[in-house]
Amino acid sequence: ATGNIDNINVHASGYLDIASAYIQGAVGSLSVTNGIAPSSYNELNINNDISVSADGFYTRSYLDINHVNLNSVDVNVITGNTNDYAGAYLTINNATGNIYSLDIEANGYSSVASAYISGDLTITSGELNLYANGEYSSVYLNLDGNVNLDNTNIHVNAYGNSTFVSLDLYNGITGSIHDLSVKAEGNYASGYAYVSGDVTINGDITVAATEDRKSTRLN
Repeated sequence: ATGNIDNINVHASGYLDIASAYIQGAVGSLSVTNGIAPSSYNELNINNDISVSADGFYTRSYLDINHVNLNSVDVNVITGNTNDYAGAYLTINNATGNIYSLDIEANGYSSVASAYISGDLTITSGELNLYANGEYSSVYLNLDGNVNLDNTNIHVNAYGNSTFVSLDLYNGITGSIHDLSVKAEGNYASGYAYVSGDVTINGDITVAATEDRKSTRLN
């Protein structure tokens, strides 16, 4: 596909409902100039919001995107706070452009919110938030590829009892982080963050565990 998409919303709300979408962008190629090999570019633009949400009991929402250009996109991957065993899953591969904010939240009992994003991207000076609020809920975010952080605030918080939150920033991560916090506030909660790359932290680093039998880890 080529052209422009303003918003993408994949939402499952009924009991045992499944919502899924796959979006494949076209790849263009620049011509050879002065003996330099042609480079490719993504011909499908996403301009505003990407939302993946699951609000019903045992619901699942899936969104798989490949070869797109992101224009200051807000990304939300969320399970509802009154629905148990829900799952919301986002995969973005071979993306270019920039993301303004990322919010990944698991609010229901034993729910999962997960995102894997790779490509040549910039995370601008918005927020990168991972929140596990529902009891036994889990949240995962993996960023891979040539990802530049532009003074981004990062919050990794395991609020609910027996929750797990994991942030992995792999390989070619560069740029700067403003504030970085990793917190476990529920009983038996765990918060984990792994950052690998040439990154500067300009503000505060907070690693805290505030209830019984909890753990936090920052690498």
